[in-house]
Amino acid sequence: MATVNAARVAGYEDELGSLSAGKLADIVIFSGESESESSQSSHSREPGGSTKKRRDPYEQAIFAPQKSIELVLRGGKILLASLRLKDLTTTTTTTTTTGFCEDVAFGNANSKIVCVTDELGMSFGDLEASLGGVYPAVLPEIPPYEPSCRTDTYIPTS
Repeated sequence: MATVNAARVAGYEDELGSLSAGKLADIVIFSGESESESSQSSHSREPGGSTKKRRDPYEQAIFAPQKSIELVLRGGKILLASLRLKDLTTTTTTTTTTGFCEDVAFGNANSKIVCVTDELGMSFGDLEASLGGVYPAVLPEIPPYEPSCRTDTYIPTS
């Protein structure tokens, strides 16, 4: 696994790199939507328009839509949770010194609970305001005219 090898190379395999007691870890939990619930997370578009089923868990995580993210933890602290896990955020924030959690819209009336005050030293709302309108902090989808990473596509800018 990439995290174990990276931790070994950096000399931190005793502190991180695997899910073990006493080690720090970042964890993302997805909802595991079925194919019918989100074709985006379970299929990829091939050249010519055909689709293929995503079976690799890494590929599923990379292409999962925002709505399928249920929980994000960094070092045991909740950074993001779905509304159905809101009770976890209220018990977690009582153990932090400055933290509180905010209900943030993630496009298309999909909300998540975001707890970043301890990590950033400011609320999510303050972070978004500090961006000055360049890009919103959360994008519901790829913006129109966003440059493609694919070399075989071209999107005109005007």
